[in-house]
Amino acid sequence: MLRAFFDQGALLLPDFQRAPFIDRFVAQHYGVPTQLLDWTLDPLIALFFAVSGDPEKDCALFYMQPLSRVWSDRTNIKLPWDGKIAALKPPVLDDRIRTQKSFFTVQSFQGADTFLPLDQRALKVSKKNEGTHPNDEVSTFGKVIVPARRKQQVLFQLLQLGIDSSLVYPGLQGIGQRIADIANIQKYGGRDIY
Repeated sequence: MLRAFFDQGALLLPDFQRAPFIDRFVAQHYGVPTQLLDWTLDPLIALFFAVSGDPEKDCALFYMQPLSRVWSDRTNIKLPWDGKIAALKPPVLDDRIRTQKSFFTVQSFQGADTFLPLDQRALKVSKKNEGTHPNDEVSTFGKVIVPARRKQQVLFQLLQLGIDSSLVYPGLQGIGQRIADIANIQKYGGRDIY
């Protein structure tokens, strides 16, 4: 998958020095499945990603604080990863990584052939006042459900705050998506916000 992404997208990609983790940061950020999860440091941007999907389905916002240190030097991490969840800070390779305030985690597949979502795992969460045990992976992990009936209202409020597709997807794609988002909000009873 990585090879196909870089072969087909070579002319469209930002100029950067290729390396195993850099390649995975870029690929994951553009939707190619990898052993990384793409997060944001901004809770409003996270909420935007959660509510901007199918208006008929509930969505979820996940939050997590890994216990591992933040790796900016990725040379110590070997793939495939079979260790505890590790936080990774990507270099700013393009405007999307910067505006989305991207952060990544790398986690093992825990012996499965395919990735098991974090909320379906037996994560080792450190308990308050217990101290940190060697097997603990995260200090905080949670999931907040946004019911489908509230998604358009939340999206409208985020748009009023300037958290919209034109922010998280700089360029024409984001402008076009913002216009479509506004049309969808109006379709579901929202007000005009042009």
